[in-house]
Amino acid sequence: MKKLLFFLLIAVCGCTSNSSHHGKTIEAVFHPAFVEDCSCVDFPKSFGVIPGITFEITSKDYNYITGVLCNNKMTTATDISDYKIVTKEVKPLCVFVKLDTIEYVLGANGVVKNGRKSFGISDLDMYQVKSILHYYDFFPEEDLDAFPEVRKYGIPANYHHHHVLRNKNAPPARFVMVTLKEK
Repeated sequence: MKKLLFFLLIAVCGCTSNSSHHGKTIEAVFHPAFVEDCSCVDFPKSFGVIPGITFEITSKDYNYITGVLCNNKMTTATDISDYKIVTKEVKPLCVFVKLDTIEYVLGANGVVKNGRKSFGISDLDMYQVKSILHYYDFFPEEDLDAFPEVRKYGIPANYHHHHVLRNKNAPPARFVMVTLKEK
């Protein structure tokens, strides 16, 4: 009986610890198309009120994004004690990602910024993060080859072009928000 109770206790604790972040969300905001003026490298002021689309993602995809954004060694741009640190600037088109309460800006050049800290990610990581965020879905298939990472790795398997709904007489939406909910 004690062995059965011990086994049940271990099983319950294991299941609870594995699902500790189950159901968390990631929000992303970005331009839904190529725009002439895309110099914005700061979070949109109305981040929380932009209507958007919600996608479900797996725990694996959630962990991938958090691993890329949270587990990188960040360098402080103002730290002059280490002369090897190079200030890395985010280059537009930008993807703004909110993970819990932390905001990240992912530049087209693979530089990620969090406040005054920055780090670089690989082309593959940039491609994977944007694919999971459904970033490429907001560009027509014929425009995807404008992205070097898509030319290198191909059209994402989850690609499905989304037309951003808008009034014909209105200008294109400045930003679109995507919410990822972990299954």
